[in-house]
Amino acid sequence: MPCLPRQSADGSYLPAMMQAEENLYLEVFINDYRIGKLASFHRYADGCLTIASEDLREFDLKGPNEAIHDGGICLERMPGVTYRYDAAGQTIHFAVTDEARIPLVLDARRRRPEMAPAQEYPVSAVFNYALFANANSDDLKITPSYQGVSATVDMHLFSGYGAIDQSATMNSTASELTPNAVRLDSRWSYEDPAKVLTYVAGDIVSASLNWTRSVRMGGVQLRRDFTLRPDLITSPLPQVSGSAAVPSTIELYANQSRALSKEFSGGPFTIDNIPTITGPGTIRLVMRDASGKEIVSEYAYYASANLLAQGVFDYAAETGFVRRFYGLDSNNYDGNPVGSASFRYGVTPRLTAEGHAEGGDGLLNLGSAVNFGLGIMGWDRSVSRAASSTEISEHSFRDRSRPRFGARGCSRGSYAASETIRIWSP
Repeated sequence: MPCLPRQSADGSYLPAMMQAEENLYLEVFINDYRIGKLASFHRYADGCLTIASEDLREFDLKGPNEAIHDGGICLERMPGVTYRYDAAGQTIHFAVTDEARIPLVLDARRRRPEMAPAQEYPVSAVFNYALFANANSDDLKITPSYQGVSATVDMHLFSGYGAIDQSATMNSTASELTPNAVRLDSRWSYEDPAKVLTYVAGDIVSASLNWTRSVRMGGVQLRRDFTLRPDLITSPLPQVSGSAAVPSTIELYANQSRALSKEFSGGPFTIDNIPTITGPGTIRLVMRDASGKEIVSEYAYYASANLLAQGVFDYAAETGFVRRFYGLDSNNYDGNPVGSASFRYGVTPRLTAEGHAEGGDGLLNLGSAVNFGLGIMGWDRSVSRAASSTEISEHSFRDRSRPRFGARGCSRGSYAASETIRIWSP
């Protein structure tokens, strides 16, 4: 396919000269900006000037399939691109639109250290204690009388096989000098950063969602633990896009704190993973060219802990025997086994689905919910089935905030009589 004359950046037409093929090494200018690099070009006898696709990508220019010519990219066939070849100066000047450029993608996150490889950890232990004594007197001239003493202790043993935790309280009073000891928690836990999982056996607290309740039990638990991997992004973060006609410096401020400063050669850009705080906030983008001219744009955002980033899956499951009279009795567990499971999934950056199930001793509770980012709104529906009745409950809320104004509203309703089991009460 022969190349037709193309209009240059200055409005003149460049003839397709029929001449011998030749290789050219030219200095590149884009939108009158000197890139500071040379590129290899090949000119065919019909006047078509081509460049290798990998060289084109170095200048952040797209190489569409329809512009392929004998293994290279024909400049005459590139949409949104015109050029002027200066034979005397051995330069080539491109005039390109944003559509012809590859957008610059910037990550506003601060660089985090990579996860340390697995290694053998030495055995270590920690012992904490707190002591409290009480004495009082109604008369400052009389020696205070002894009222009691108490102590809270917790011990932790660490190794490559996990951690063992033990806690207890002891107290005595003036009427009962013999210390009364109560065991609180005894558990083993193992953290797996590679799989982002934590395994627990012993005294545990069941996982819960915003619309469910937790219970203490003795048993086993498997849960996703994102605190093990601070480098992972689990919440949807704001994104801003823009374009600069000339080489500029981009400065991004999130809540008055500078999050990014970058020089670039112009064109379209996108800034991802802007660090935010939970709740309402503002993002300010400043573009400054070489002459000092500034363009300032401000964006409002709302970040919520109720939303997960798209594709993020959070879950927990546990089973065991409910613990009763925690803090008063050391080993009082219900005899009926129970279990529960919860999950959250980021369907889109603005939609998170949730589900929960729990059961034991003739009770079965099932529920689901959705949270969506309209500032933010949520709705859940749960069904509870006991031995003699069924309960359906619904809950919805709306949380909307501005830098100087915040509002939250919610409604809850239930249908039919319900029968609950107290062991599920927190």
